[in-house]
Amino acid sequence: MKAILWTILKLFYRLSVKGSENLPAKGPVVLVANHASYLDPIVLGVASRRPVDFMAKEELFKIFGLGWLMRRLYAFPVKRTAFDRRAIRTALKALAAGRVVGIFPQGTRQKDGVGEAFPGAALLALKSAAPIVPAAIVGTGHVMPDGAKIPRWPRLAVRFGPAIRPPAGADNIGADNIAGDKKEVVTQLTDRILAELRDLLGES
Repeated sequence: MKAILWTILKLFYRLSVKGSENLPAKGPVVLVANHASYLDPIVLGVASRRPVDFMAKEELFKIFGLGWLMRRLYAFPVKRTAFDRRAIRTALKALAAGRVVGIFPQGTRQKDGVGEAFPGAALLALKSAAPIVPAAIVGTGHVMPDGAKIPRWPRLAVRFGPAIRPPAGADNIGADNIAGDKKEVVTQLTDRILAELRDLLGES
């Protein structure tokens, strides 16, 4: 599937990938990206040199056939309306096995810039001591702009930024009770993730 999708994206959307060397060849990685379109997991998954275990909203897994396919492609569900301990445990298990966990920290699609973010990506990195690799996905928000009835054909690009190393000694942060100095660490790391994504996207 990856070979087929790469061919389609390269042929019709002239997909380019920069900074792929920033994604470690092995070991756990929290891969974070902006989210403007339903195409983003496909584009990012194709651009990545390694398989990505994507955290995806649980509603998608309830669609007949789609849930089965997503699980075969390493995705796992997360509840967006409440703190999902099961999703956190699944992600930590994947990281412990040395896999790449993909997260869209915005939690939903936002076509205008990066916006705000939930702290889940920072929390996972701190709990697992895994590096965070930011990835900017460019152009997917223009494939089906508001009001369009047929797809457009913009150039697409993925830009991987340098890995962000979580501070040492922070892996004892609780998964559901973050307070005091620990909360400040999570907030600062989340802010840095957003800053790196904005920089990769060329935002001020």
